[in-house]
Amino acid sequence: MAQSIEPNIADLANGWLKKYKLDYKLEQEKLNAEIDKALEDYYSKNGGVGGNRPDAKLLLQDKALNHYPILIEYKGYQDRLVKLDSKGQVDNRSKNAPNFKNINSYAVNGAVHYANALLHHTSYTDIIAIGMTGYKNEGGEIQHAIGVYFVSKSNFGAGQKVGEFSDFSFLKKEVFVAFVAQVKALSLTPDEIEQLKAQRKNKIDLSLVRLNNDIYQNEKGLSENDRVYLVAAAIIATLGIPGKVAPLEKSDLKSSTEKGNTDGDILIRKIKAFLDEKSLPKEKKELIERTLQNTLTTDNINKVENGESQLKRVFVMIVDDLGIYYKFGLTTDFTGKLFNEMYGWLGFTQDKLNDVVLTPSYVGDDHIAVVHTENLPKFASIFVTTAIHNSSHTGKFDYGRNFYAKDADELNIRLPTQNHQPDYALMETLISAIQKLVIKDVVLYANRKIAATQSIMTN
Repeated sequence: MAQSIEPNIADLANGWLKKYKLDYKLEQEKLNAEIDKALEDYYSKNGGVGGNRPDAKLLLQDKALNHYPILIEYKGYQDRLVKLDSKGQVDNRSKNAPNFKNINSYAVNGAVHYANALLHHTSYTDIIAIGMTGYKNEGGEIQHAIGVYFVSKSNFGAGQKVGEFSDFSFLKKEVFVAFVAQVKALSLTPDEIEQLKAQRKNKIDLSLVRLNNDIYQNEKGLSENDRVYLVAAAIIATLGIPGKVAPLEKSDLKSSTEKGNTDGDILIRKIKAFLDEKSLPKEKKELIERTLQNTLTTDNINKVENGESQLKRVFVMIVDDLGIYYKFGLTTDFTGKLFNEMYGWLGFTQDKLNDVVLTPSYVGDDHIAVVHTENLPKFASIFVTTAIHNSSHTGKFDYGRNFYAKDADELNIRLPTQNHQPDYALMETLISAIQKLVIKDVVLYANRKIAATQSIMTN
């Protein structure tokens, strides 16, 4: 195998950055605290935790003063620019797990990996990932190739190729505005969006199953309800509201034993601050706070062992496993999967006698089921209706074996219980929390559309 010329490639590329008078940082240098911490917290190219060090990195601004992190990875072989999958996407996944071989071996794949660390652990939502590699021809001249990809919430972190470039002049301050316009013009086809959604669905499935199993196996004394409440609490606490409520960071939990300042106290204060900014009925807000507080402030979960509380350990698990999905945007895709998986966490085992059989009061023919829930709280009725829907979609019925009214009597509807009765308070809390996440994402989506329209009209 030919010898790597990565040092030559790095010298050439960094020479461009210096020529353009850009304030770039090399592998061991710090860029800013938020980005540096994200790279340290994310899993590394080799499969461990931390140690993510792009060969070069910088921050640039567009004319609207939006910051764009630029992450650059160098390689030194002719065929090590980018590895794509059969669909033409950056191939950083293998059987729904990170493909560390590709991430470590190909320049663009490594840069896109770093960009996802920022999507996961920072407030940056639009990142430029650059890969560059090359080789020496028979005459000893350096031949190089560059791959430039846009990695953002809008493309689910998969990355989109921006264009063809022969150097880094598109990063020059006087050119960067036009480059950003080129980036903003990128779009995904409906087929590409569906492919990415399908991939993300599989990732969410695996993450939720792994999270539940990790908590169950490693964290003793937590009931099924506790697990659900902890996930809801962690998500609410880490969402934040721009300019009003800062998202809770893992480092904010100090595992202190000081009265009023335990990890549970810190989480509850953040949740209250978040809910105070929402237009919620007082009784609804108090219900959510009271329900979550019952789990978050118990002595056992806040007990400190080896310098860390159980609550902090579980909080870190949740943020690390799920944070990437709600950083990309909370849609019904994510919240639906979250609801369905957590619904399955609620201890529906024969020995706990948690199965409650409900028969809908009326089921219409022509395959239309009408569930009367007038006597149930609003959010609990959504939970119950979804549970009934799930119980009838088990593969038992299809076009050859239609579902009729008489079949409803045989459905076993699984619901969370308290004292052998349906726990409508838990159902209300869960659905209410999920609704807020979806509403937040719709508002953010609308704001982005309004801003884009204004930008077009201004220009």
